[in-house]
Amino acid sequence: MLRASGLLDIFVCFLAKPAKAVGIPSEILPLALLRPFSGGGSIGLLTDMIKSYGADSRISRTAAILCASTETTFYTISVYFRSTRVKYTKGVVLAAIFGDLVGILCASFLSTINF
Repeated sequence: MLRASGLLDIFVCFLAKPAKAVGIPSEILPLALLRPFSGGGSIGLLTDMIKSYGADSRISRTAAILCASTETTFYTISVYFRSTRVKYTKGVVLAAIFGDLVGILCASFLSTINF
């Protein structure tokens, strides 16, 4: 739905230059933006990337490492904290987003040095 509406493309255009400055390919930005919200949607994007760029391309390998090193952050936080009735999740959300950013940067770095 985000891809069809064009909202994902707007975010990608906005983040492409800063991502390129730190070495993140702009082709994986849609996956990096969607992964914290939707596991199924991100797997669909990963499948499309592998079909489009080939399984041995740097973009596909970076995307695969990204999917393996990040989590569906907001889903996980909502499920686990709802069951334990924790109400104040601000610190956890910030730490989880930081962890996702580190996972994205490490995926790009690892795919650059290994492939």
